[in-house]
Amino acid sequence: MRVDRVKNFITQAECYALNAWADEAADKKWMDSGLLINGVRDEKRRLTTRFYGDRFEYPPLVLDIRDKIAKAVGIEKFPLILDHGKDGVVVNRMDVGGDLFAHLDRGSPTGELLALRCNILTRKPAKGGALFLEEELLDIEVGELHCYTASTCMHRVSIVEEGPARVLWMFGAYVPVGFWE
Repeated sequence: MRVDRVKNFITQAECYALNAWADEAADKKWMDSGLLINGVRDEKRRLTTRFYGDRFEYPPLVLDIRDKIAKAVGIEKFPLILDHGKDGVVVNRMDVGGDLFAHLDRGSPTGELLALRCNILTRKPAKGGALFLEEELLDIEVGELHCYTASTCMHRVSIVEEGPARVLWMFGAYVPVGFWE
């Protein structure tokens, strides 16, 4: 399992701006309930933009960061993960009590490509909300870029036990098998 990490990939000011957008998105219903393991909507604890791209436009900063990641990771020639959000970007916000069940992301609809996720945590809760890859804790820092193939690496997030809300921005592309590993 390959996991690449780049500390301080974005600045604290950029994190602040992205968090402000995520908070506004929650208030204005640009993001809404995510899915639970049984396919039921999680009404309050975990919000996402994944299914709701018709409700908003991302600010230029988001698309600039997306392009910066693509160039840094070398994935600019690969297709964005468009069926997982708008413009190849998904934002998740987990409030106290929120978590994410262990799962694999889908690869491309044809099954020939893997989902490479390049994520940035922009707000970390005081307690909980930890990322586990293959049941191994990955202690990520605010502003750090971390990339892995989410369609081959089982991942989950522990329960957010104490606020503030956890905010994660997900970018990435569909990549050929063998490209990342």
